[in-house]
Amino acid sequence: MPVAVSWLSRQHVIEFQKLRAKCLANGFVDGASSSSTQNSADSRRRRGQGGKTCLANSGRSARPQFFRCHKGCGAQDAYHSPALLVGAARGACAESPANAGSPGDGCDLSLDSAMENKHGPFDGLDEAALHELAPHGATRSFPKNSVIVNERDATDTLYVVLSGRVKVFLSDEDGKEMIINTVRAGDFFGELALDGGPRSASVMTLDPCRFYLIPRQDMESLLERRPAFARALIDRLIARVRFLTEKVCALALKNGYSRLVKFIEENAVEQEGRRVIPERFTQQDIAARIGGSREMVNRILGDLTEGGYIAVEAKHIRILKRIPDEW
Repeated sequence: MPVAVSWLSRQHVIEFQKLRAKCLANGFVDGASSSSTQNSADSRRRRGQGGKTCLANSGRSARPQFFRCHKGCGAQDAYHSPALLVGAARGACAESPANAGSPGDGCDLSLDSAMENKHGPFDGLDEAALHELAPHGATRSFPKNSVIVNERDATDTLYVVLSGRVKVFLSDEDGKEMIINTVRAGDFFGELALDGGPRSASVMTLDPCRFYLIPRQDMESLLERRPAFARALIDRLIARVRFLTEKVCALALKNGYSRLVKFIEENAVEQEGRRVIPERFTQQDIAARIGGSREMVNRILGDLTEGGYIAVEAKHIRILKRIPDEW
């Protein structure tokens, strides 16, 4: 039997319409919107031949609907809540044991397929979908410059960023900071709490933020029940290890000038034919991100400005021409 879900949000309806269109394009029958006798007969005939049925309507109703998968699901029907379909792209029906080992034969509507995206296991999921994933979770909001967790805190919660940005950083007793990473909406932090150990770094909001907090028990359950979720989490952690390895390499083997140039190149985006860093960074912000001092950053930026390579306007860095690899 299908489980009850909450009323769909506008985003769910939009995604629902897309998925319905995909169903029809792939040979599914729209059982809810077919009203003629001929269509009903065709629908029954297709089901008798092992066809596929889409029980979704076109999204005109905001009530929860469910997709029924008849291909590759054996004798059992697999129902999929629309909240679990947001971001789904491809893959076998994860709700049916008959599909284990046949990832290409089921419907294209499982949550596990959504976990296969390259951005992380939570990318594209809203609060309703996250609640389906982790029913014991909760939503929390914090203003700008709020410390969410402190280094060495004992906690067992993973945070999914719904909106805003946070910085992950280390600091000493004198207040000197080293910024490890910036985490944005759709990403997460706090995954190291899965081993039961203390926090390895502190986290502070850079904007007003909203988070979905997932307790350790729900994370462990997800890892056990959904192999694709575990794979997506592992892929994301591997990417973070690579990022941190490059950061350690830069700190150990490159000088301050090279690290600053790398920071500028990685953060610059194309705007009106010029490459610009859209975020406003103070010299202290940049120093904390490249492992240097404010004085060093000030000196190098001054030299690059004097040489006509960059322009600094209202804390925005604009690249005027290619910056030399060495100075």
